[in-house]
Amino acid sequence: MKLLSHDDLLDIPQTELPLLVLTDNLRSWWSWRIKRHTGGYYNHVMWMHRPGLVVSQDRRLRARPITDYLRGNHRIKLWTGCWTPATRCVMQQRIAFQLALTERRYDWVGIIGQRLGLPWLNCPGRFYCSEHAATILRLAEPFFVNRHPTPADIDAWCKTQPQMVVYGLHDPSL
Repeated sequence: MKLLSHDDLLDIPQTELPLLVLTDNLRSWWSWRIKRHTGGYYNHVMWMHRPGLVVSQDRRLRARPITDYLRGNHRIKLWTGCWTPATRCVMQQRIAFQLALTERRYDWVGIIGQRLGLPWLNCPGRFYCSEHAATILRLAEPFFVNRHPTPADIDAWCKTQPQMVVYGLHDPSL
């Protein structure tokens, strides 16, 4: 497992992308609640699709700089798979397509469903972060079948799959 510096995260080559990105906001009450509810170590999941850029399902699905997560508040874990260049291309195309959609708002109903233990309770056509990440992951990993995963579910699944590899970790405390 490789520890990644700020510069390492900015210098990941396009040929290695996309990478699945899990983050943990170390100073957020909301993050703490998500981790407590899901039993995981990360509260957010997204995709790095371009060097230095991630696609994040926040209030809206959007591309944003990874530097937003490098201000000392976030631990970051990056996963990759044994994916061919063709598979990576398909994943990149889907990410670009989703960014181009006009309706990309957050699924607040889905978060309520998760909180109530009813993960199927969702607003059709909307996603929360881990649902969005799962739509891309399933393109490369069709055996990932969880339709309404949490960040903890995705991380746990990746840990059980021999083809999934931790690309690296960034921890501001190290």
